[in-house]
Amino acid sequence: MQCTNGSFIISQTRNVINIRNLLFVLLVLVTVELVTFNPTKCAMMGSLLGLCSVQRQRGDSSKGRQISWIWANTKPEVTLPLCPLIPPTIVGKVPVTTAVYSWESLEEKFHDIKNGGRYRPTHCTARHRVAIVLPFRDREIHLKILLNNLHPFLQKQQLDYAIFIVDLMPEVTFNRAMLLNIGFTEALKLYDYQCFIFHDVDLIPEMGHNMYSCPENPRHMSVAIDTMHYRLPYNNIFGGVVAMTKEQFQQVNGFSNKYFGWGGEDDDMFNRIRHNNMSITRYPGDVSRYKMLSHKKEHGNPDRFHLLQGSKKRLQKDGLNSLKYSRVKLELRKLYTYLLVDIDEVYIMSNGQFNRSHQQQHQHQLQQQFQEQNVDQQHIARIQQDILKMQQKESQIEQQKQRIEQREKQKQQLQMQNQQKQTDKTKTQGMSQNGQQGQQQADQINANLYQNIQQNLLQIQPKQTNIQTKELFQPGIPINQLKSQVQQNLQPNKQESQNLQQKQQAQQNLQQNQQVQPNLQQKQAQQNFQQNQQIQQHLQQNQQAQQNLQQKQQAQQNHQQNQQLQQNKQAQHNLQQKQQVKQILQQNQQVQQNLQQNQQVKQIFQQNQQVKQNSQNQQVEQNHQKNKIHTMQQQNVIQNTQSPGQSVHKNNMGGVIKLPNLLKHPDVHI
Repeated sequence: MQCTNGSFIISQTRNVINIRNLLFVLLVLVTVELVTFNPTKCAMMGSLLGLCSVQRQRGDSSKGRQISWIWANTKPEVTLPLCPLIPPTIVGKVPVTTAVYSWESLEEKFHDIKNGGRYRPTHCTARHRVAIVLPFRDREIHLKILLNNLHPFLQKQQLDYAIFIVDLMPEVTFNRAMLLNIGFTEALKLYDYQCFIFHDVDLIPEMGHNMYSCPENPRHMSVAIDTMHYRLPYNNIFGGVVAMTKEQFQQVNGFSNKYFGWGGEDDDMFNRIRHNNMSITRYPGDVSRYKMLSHKKEHGNPDRFHLLQGSKKRLQKDGLNSLKYSRVKLELRKLYTYLLVDIDEVYIMSNGQFNRSHQQQHQHQLQQQFQEQNVDQQHIARIQQDILKMQQKESQIEQQKQRIEQREKQKQQLQMQNQQKQTDKTKTQGMSQNGQQGQQQADQINANLYQNIQQNLLQIQPKQTNIQTKELFQPGIPINQLKSQVQQNLQPNKQESQNLQQKQQAQQNLQQNQQVQPNLQQKQAQQNFQQNQQIQQHLQQNQQAQQNLQQKQQAQQNHQQNQQLQQNKQAQHNLQQKQQVKQILQQNQQVQQNLQQNQQVKQIFQQNQQVKQNSQNQQVEQNHQKNKIHTMQQQNVIQNTQSPGQSVHKNNMGGVIKLPNLLKHPDVHI
């Protein structure tokens, strides 16, 4: 007993010394912090001790602005009246702008906002101190659009607010819930916020009456979204945009830190709220209207259903009290406060018990996933090769078709050429026959004319007169007779002169006919040439028309073939998608089966453990009873062998000495 009392006294003195040392270390740290006066540490302690406050100076750039920190009291020097319950600047429907502006233009537009995205009304004291926390990853355009719409929306509600953008390192799997927990804790280090709005980047409010404040119960704010036809998808939803007070969020222990990937954390929060006997409030659908910006769907968390099944068991262990992260950056930019953090996924999923076996299991899982991805890639490569082979076969078939069509076209062209040659021959024969007939007719006309002329010449030949000049001048003939005889002799001369004139005219006619004949031939040749040219033009036009028809037919055939190819490709693509969906469904079924098997194994393991414990307890009880029986036997033997004057406590041989129950005492160390 003396030894145990001494150890107890020594342990008490050690505890007193440790407490004194801790107090001394705390005082030293406080003095060092106050002397060094680091702004970030001052901000962290300001929320605890109320010794310092932040005064931010306006700068030109959005990053790396100067920060001045001064000593001040938490209460303002000038007390302003409270802002009205219903701000007069609220408008019903708010115009939503989706235009994307540069950061410089946005900073110039919202020059009244202080660094860190902080704003408070100047003519009255805000009724609500609100921190808006946004989880972020690779959505700069959405962030610009949201800030351009959200800042004027919040200023009209006369709130004392700040916007916090929480970003995660790129190599870490996205965890929305954990980023919201980090934003909550980091915001409280900078200012005593009453209300927290957990907001998605792709949701923009459309109605001004949708107040960004926190009521007595948690509020689900994004009830009606345009992409969901302004309807609530299901009653248990608590995601998108939600509002909770500091006390409510701490009471439910924040979000769960286990949900890596998309989905599950909002339903887990709904279970936490219900477990803590709180109800969820919502504005009517015509007030809580939001516009969703278009974005790609992210990969879902395959373990979310399994995690949701055990969410109630992790309420007190998983959340704010198990939050562990490292802050990489904290920048007070013009329009928002930027936080970049890093987390350890393996450590979080192992419930804080990180060891090599878990690391090996995680590596094994990663290797299995990598192998499955390789198998999927090989399968996809095989499918692509099959598709390429099919395309090559189709191209060969198309080439054969084209060759056959070319041959048919060549045959048709040869037939057309033969037909044209035959038509040209017939036309030339007809033209030659026509020319021969025309020449024969001209020759006949010329021959007839020549015969007529010869007949006329034969008829007009001069008759020889036997009149002698001697007979005219015979003596004794009266003058009247002479006159009559002379006139008679002159009559045939007149006829001869007339005949000569006729001959001359006939010769002239012959010459004219001879000149007219070549002219007629030239005219006929010209006419024939013109007719041939017209025939050739008609033939060329017919050929062009036929070629155009053939081209149109080819174009139609090509269009039909392209449509068929596109339909085939779409059918192949649909088949591939269906196969992929089937594979995914099969994988999900396998995962569910594995989960069920794991649960069954766990249950069997637990049952085995219980059986083992029961068997061990039975063995312990049996051993205990055996020991009791053995001790009783020994005591009986000792009593029988001892003298009547001796006592049991003085004999140390073969007996049991009972010590006081010191093991249960908290200050005793053995």
